[in-house]
Amino acid sequence: MAKNIMTKHHSSATISLKREFTKEDKLIPVITITVYLGTKEWDGPRRL
Repeated sequence: MAKNIMTKHHSSATISLKREFTKEDKLIPVITITVYLGTKEWDGPRRL
């Protein structure tokens, strides 16, 4: 049952994205830079 729900959700999400973009729309790549200014050593992830 969970597999059917996931498949159904993924399918509907893909369909809704296809409806929102037209051939005239352009996707622009984005680079996000984060600067940590804390005094302690960073212990979080270094990659997404």
